[in-house]
Amino acid sequence: MKIIFFDIGNTRSKFLIDKKVIVLSTSFLLNNLENYIKDNFIYFGSCVNLKVRKKLRKYQNVYFLKDFKSYHKTYYDLKMIGEDRLAATYYPPSKNFLLLQLGSLYTLDLVKNKVHLGGYLIPSLKTIYYGIINTTFIKLKNYPNFCNSVKNLRIKKLFQIPKDTQSATSVTYINSLLTFLKSIIKKYPYPLYISGGDFKYLKTYFDKFRIKYFYIPYIVLLGLKNFLKLNKISLR
Repeated sequence: MKIIFFDIGNTRSKFLIDKKVIVLSTSFLLNNLENYIKDNFIYFGSCVNLKVRKKLRKYQNVYFLKDFKSYHKTYYDLKMIGEDRLAATYYPPSKNFLLLQLGSLYTLDLVKNKVHLGGYLIPSLKTIYYGIINTTFIKLKNYPNFCNSVKNLRIKKLFQIPKDTQSATSVTYINSLLTFLKSIIKKYPYPLYISGGDFKYLKTYFDKFRIKYFYIPYIVLLGLKNFLKLNKISLR
């Protein structure tokens, strides 16, 4: 039977069918799961959304990465690390690399000699925005406009003292993120692979500050596909 690969996050869900990628909101998928899981296909993938995962467990033709023990050796707590992070490590051809995923929460993982040494959790635009909105009296633009204001921030403003709340938030966040990433890259000068929806807001800064990278939009799905191939696992 044909294998469909899935990468289900807390915000978006993606399915790889042959060479076509279908993207849905995870909240929509949760309420319409029966329309996407069919008996005549096998499903293999990663799911970090616990509500969807619980529903998927009821299907006998659905398999998860953590059902197998063939993934790269990792020093990270296996109970805590998301399957998406493990799956993505199977795509890069390099033995040594850094992997930055820009989703609801950013993660930066380090792989050396094909061993996952661990990684970092980094506040995302989403966590920064809602952290400020929900815990202070500060008013910011709505979330899409906030992200676009970060994307369109003039580079020279990064070197100036902010004069308003929006600029203060954006400038502080971008400078903190870039400083951290550059410190890790300096310590581990390996190829950097990036994926995730927030890349469109941050690309300008990676390019301007000459951070070399490979952008792979669906690296988790491609990693899942490689996982089965490299470990010669048959789900049929």
